[in-house]
Amino acid sequence: MTLIAALSYGELAGMMPHVGGQYAYLREAYNPFIAFLYGWTLFLVIQTGTIAAVAVAFAKFTGVLLPWFSEQHILLSIGAFHINAAQFLAVASVAFLTYLNMRGLQEGKILQNIFTTAKIAALLGFVLLALFVGRNSSAITANISSFWNAAWTQTVNGKIISINTAFQLDAALCDRCCYGRFAFLCRCME
Repeated sequence: MTLIAALSYGELAGMMPHVGGQYAYLREAYNPFIAFLYGWTLFLVIQTGTIAAVAVAFAKFTGVLLPWFSEQHILLSIGAFHINAAQFLAVASVAFLTYLNMRGLQEGKILQNIFTTAKIAALLGFVLLALFVGRNSSAITANISSFWNAAWTQTVNGKIISINTAFQLDAALCDRCCYGRFAFLCRCME
């Protein structure tokens, strides 16, 4: 579903190469009022909630690596109200990134490039670790030996409810099309 959404946004961007992204797409598809409502909802709820969640996760994981930033380290306590180091780090990181982005387009671009490079390097590192350190020939053989064939299936009222297979997409497609007009394409009918 994520791939379909990404391809849809790619198609929309090709058809409407305007500044504004989703705002521009909604404005053209529906009307300016819907786009206006989306813009304010994004600003007040959607994007701010995402930023807050990422900041809290960043602070919690930083607290695991650097114990001073843990939730147990209370910085300020007024009655029942406590501010711990993790909360302070989350708020400070949002404030710092907001400040850097407010300085201008060039600084925001540099910051975005740094974070994107770090994410890609981390993903490549995990892939290389999996290929070279976590390589297990018996597991690879077991997974590939039943790549297309289901080891067992369970049906209820003529509908497949579970398939034990290494290739779950085949199972999902069979569940969707084996009883429709594309049944001749499915391996589960064999």
